[in-house]
Amino acid sequence: MGADYLMNLFNDFSGDELLLNPYPAYRQLLESGGVLHDETNNRIYLGRYDDVRAVLGNATQFSSSNNGLNQTMLGSGGSSHSRLRSVLQPAFQPGVLARELTRLNELTDMHARNLSQMSEPCDFVDAFAARIPTMVLSWMFGDEKDRCNDYGNWSWALKKSPATEDDQGKQCVSQEYLPGSEQQHPVTREQLIDECKAYLDETFQNALESSTSGWVARILIDAYRDGRVVYQDLIETGLLLMVGAHETTTKSLTNAMVILAGRQDIWERVREDEDLVKPFIEEVFRFDPPVQRRPRLAVEDVRIGGLEITAGTHVVALIAAANRDPGVFEDADEFLLNRERNPHVSFGFGPHVCLGMQLARIEMISSINSLRRHIGSFRQVRKLTADDYRDVLSLRSPKQLWLELTHQD
Repeated sequence: MGADYLMNLFNDFSGDELLLNPYPAYRQLLESGGVLHDETNNRIYLGRYDDVRAVLGNATQFSSSNNGLNQTMLGSGGSSHSRLRSVLQPAFQPGVLARELTRLNELTDMHARNLSQMSEPCDFVDAFAARIPTMVLSWMFGDEKDRCNDYGNWSWALKKSPATEDDQGKQCVSQEYLPGSEQQHPVTREQLIDECKAYLDETFQNALESSTSGWVARILIDAYRDGRVVYQDLIETGLLLMVGAHETTTKSLTNAMVILAGRQDIWERVREDEDLVKPFIEEVFRFDPPVQRRPRLAVEDVRIGGLEITAGTHVVALIAAANRDPGVFEDADEFLLNRERNPHVSFGFGPHVCLGMQLARIEMISSINSLRRHIGSFRQVRKLTADDYRDVLSLRSPKQLWLELTHQD
């Protein structure tokens, strides 16, 4: 697997080989120095842990505005990013989350109990993994309805990168159709984004008139009232949450079950010992993170790990490769439940570190503990293929995971 072969893999990111299992390619990249320079496209791929952290931690010389969400906090930089982050940060403090998520264990127990009572194989993503974060997201906005399908559809539309430009060079929403809607009632990506914006507008208008809205909506409305943000900031931040607060936990839970389906010995240990739940979750984040990479643009000449990067170069920080750097992680390609040191970068690093990482951890802990209480054993009933991962690799996880489960005695 030479440099040209790796270049072709990474420049596509949608080929069967990389979709189904990208980790041999990451290993080859690390063994060959951790740097791949695509001079034709003025792009550099970085896989070494220290290099990835250096890029992610340097918001001055590397811009994140070329990631498809450049109107949101994820894509903004400088004072705009700091302002929006400072507004939203209180919503994700441990004390606030503990106060606002008192119903979480009840929610995860209910869905785990439902799983255990299913007599036929079920899709774990639809029956459990997507249900937990979408309900929590509803609570954030003050919406008590089950919005799983709506949030899932809107998130699908938002996480797809813009594909075309108009005659002024501005990015346009690609006219892709929601999978499964093409035949009877075609729904385009653009329609879904408009629906999501209308929902957020209604949500924040209601929050302006009511004191019973969700805790995140209240914090954003308070910032709007005192002039720290404009109304459009509310909508754009809502769009960011629609992807970040929904996708990370859904995909992490699904990846956890893929790992456990192939390692029943790990499931038995976790099921029998609650103290292993937290290290198990951190190892899931490291071993197969939903966010595989982060794109950056060098805005000035910079030196990273002995490599000279010129202004205008596109840099791809391969998070999933960094998490398997053997210079940092012992037995990096092994899933170790007793890993003592696990400084993974699955939530990013530096100014753009995931604001909701503690929320994701809390959701994962509650979910795994509920599964421990209600699920005895399970097995995967259909082998995964590349098509199951055919989405956006930077959010990697199978779209469906069919399991046969037994009740915990």
